[in-house]
Amino acid sequence: MNPNSAHQIWSRWTFTVTPGRPVVRAFAEVQGHSARFGRKAFGAASEMKVECRGEAWTIDVRTEGHPVHEDAYVTWMTAQWSRFFKAGFGIGTVVECVTKLEAGSRQDGRPADQLIIVPPIAVEGVV
Repeated sequence: MNPNSAHQIWSRWTFTVTPGRPVVRAFAEVQGHSARFGRKAFGAASEMKVECRGEAWTIDVRTEGHPVHEDAYVTWMTAQWSRFFKAGFGIGTVVECVTKLEAGSRQDGRPADQLIIVPPIAVEGVV
């Protein structure tokens, strides 16, 4: 058993951003700026997916070590991301944040869950 696994917390942060006014942003621009801000906000032990669905953008971040079970931290982090998105998309931008603990201590006495990430397995004949 990895001695550090007892202290690992993996969480998922999903930000849904609806611009307040019609703003045309290139996908590469939004992805690049979000990645730079995400590295500053969450650090290097993270992965991010950016999607554009109609006029709304979805930024999904899986990260390690952030206390997603602490309401004050989630509120603070959501405020930082909201300020970032409002600066990029303009006044009236609506930012919704959904957080989920994927692995680690739930802080309620139950044993911690483990997160195992396995690369995709190619199977012949299956598309």
